[in-house]
Amino acid sequence: MTDQTPAPQLTVQLVEGRKSLTLALVLTFFFGPFGLLYVSALWGLLMIVLGAIVGVISLGLGLILIWPLSIMLAGILVFVGNGALKRKMEKAGQ
Repeated sequence: MTDQTPAPQLTVQLVEGRKSLTLALVLTFFFGPFGLLYVSALWGLLMIVLGAIVGVISLGLGLILIWPLSIMLAGILVFVGNGALKRKMEKAGQ
C-alpha cells in the first residue's frame, strides 16, 4: 500500500545578505567611489558620477573630498542596511 502523506515543501527565501563593514571600508579606502558598489549600486554610481564631475571641475583636487566621503558613506550604508535586515529577520521570526 502507498503512503498518502504529502512530501515536505522546501521554501527558498531570497534575502539580501549582510554586508561586511571591514570589507566595505577596505574597498572604499583603496578604490574610492568604486568600492561603494559592494554596498549599494545606486550610491556607488552616484558617487562615481559626482567624483567625475567634481574631479573635472577642480582638476582632480576635489577627489580629496570625494574619497573620504565615500569611505564614510560606506560605513553608514552598511550599518543602516544590516540594521534593517536584522529588524526584518526579527519581524519574520515573530
